[in-house]
Amino acid sequence: MKIWAFVSQKGGSGKTTLATHLAVYAEQKGETVALIDLDPQASAVAWHGVRNTDAPVVIAGSPDKLPTLLDTARGAGVTLAMIDTAPHTDRGALVAIRAADLIIMPVRPSFLDVAALVNTVQLLEAADKKDAAIAVLNAVPPRGSLVDEAYEALQSFGVAIADQRIAQRNPIANAIPQGKGVTEFAPKDAGSDEIKALWKRLSAAGDEAAKIKSKAKAPAKDKRK
Repeated sequence: MKIWAFVSQKGGSGKTTLATHLAVYAEQKGETVALIDLDPQASAVAWHGVRNTDAPVVIAGSPDKLPTLLDTARGAGVTLAMIDTAPHTDRGALVAIRAADLIIMPVRPSFLDVAALVNTVQLLEAADKKDAAIAVLNAVPPRGSLVDEAYEALQSFGVAIADQRIAQRNPIANAIPQGKGVTEFAPKDAGSDEIKALWKRLSAAGDEAAKIKSKAKAPAKDKRK
């Protein structure tokens, strides 16, 4: 089972929105998804409550219960577990980071959002997971120089940055109160294409991270003759 964590110490970065859209598309691509909502606001749980289908499964949880929730998901045949973390909670974010194969950091292209990434990167360094993280520019405005400035600032943190960006689009926002992902709500919209492109990038990164994690856990071969 692959494990992805959506982490940002800055509120309003779009973690839940991005996680729900990706979870829906992952199901469409054949994954069995469990979205674990560690945020006390339970936004992902609320989104799931207005869906007309159980998939993807959304589970409310807390950091101390995360290992048990992941074991249960694995036993139930889940192929991809996504963890939606709360902002401003180092403990919860750190637990999720340590459990994850891939850490996704949504960042809005603003000075305050990029500056707040310092705290997230410190958590990655504490868990020795900086190489397993990828930043995603999210809610990108249609015009202006903020995006290029944010990209340059992100490079200084030494983390991977997805070339695939998610623009600030009405269908992406409007799908959420309908309990849908944008690939369901507006499958021909540009926002749907962006989620699909980001999924492809993250899926490849996640698969590679999972392989590295599996090799690290594998017992060393006895080279004695």
